[in-house]
Amino acid sequence: ELLISELKSGRFMQTVVARRVKKSGGSRPGQLNKLLEKERQRAAENTQEYLAAKEEADTIEGRANQLERKDKQVLQKVKLHNELIQKVLRSLTEETITSDFQTLCF
Repeated sequence: ELLISELKSGRFMQTVVARRVKKSGGSRPGQLNKLLEKERQRAAENTQEYLAAKEEADTIEGRANQLERKDKQVLQKVKLHNELIQKVLRSLTEETITSDFQTLCF
């Protein structure tokens, strides 16, 4: 976020251009303008790349959250089914034991 605001304000570009001018030992105003324009162009490209990457990351994060919620719902349903199956098994087991006991006693 800070880098984007610096890129938009031009401070970042001015700093980069000033460093390049120092390295080259000074330049004429025409060369400075060309350097500044190239840096603006690079900054605009970098900003667009950053925004595209951020949008993609946000999309992936949203999809991951959506899948996580769905997984929780599926897990909840599986737990409920398991509880129902256990109840049915207990009921069947109790009926079988009762039936067997009655058969033995009578």
